[in-house]
Amino acid sequence: MEREFPLRILEEKEGKVLLNWDDGGVTVRAELPARRDGLCKLWLLGEKGKLLLGTLIPEGGRLLLRRRVPRREAERAGAWPPAGVSAALVWPFRSDSPFPRPDLFCFGKVEEGRLWLRFDGEGNPVMPE
Repeated sequence: MEREFPLRILEEKEGKVLLNWDDGGVTVRAELPARRDGLCKLWLLGEKGKLLLGTLIPEGGRLLLRRRVPRREAERAGAWPPAGVSAALVWPFRSDSPFPRPDLFCFGKVEEGRLWLRFDGEGNPVMPE
């Protein structure tokens, strides 16, 4: 089977996440317009949890992620069946450094020397957990 989800960060051009699955696993193909700020990480969302799919990498002017995940792994994480996707921009961060996106200050979360800004599949910033 196959399912597609939109993927966006803020008001930028939309990307997409395409899931293909069979009994054994889920093949993930994600694509976003290239960015110059932060690393972009992607999660698969389910009704009971989420599963980190990985970091999109630059290739040919786009950000791409290709991965196959065992379906049991998605089920254990509560991310199966899929309900959507979410993304985050991540930067190395020290408290004496300037905040990279002052317009999104209230949405930032610092963990283990990294600043996280999370976004839902439609590109809206999400308050930290």
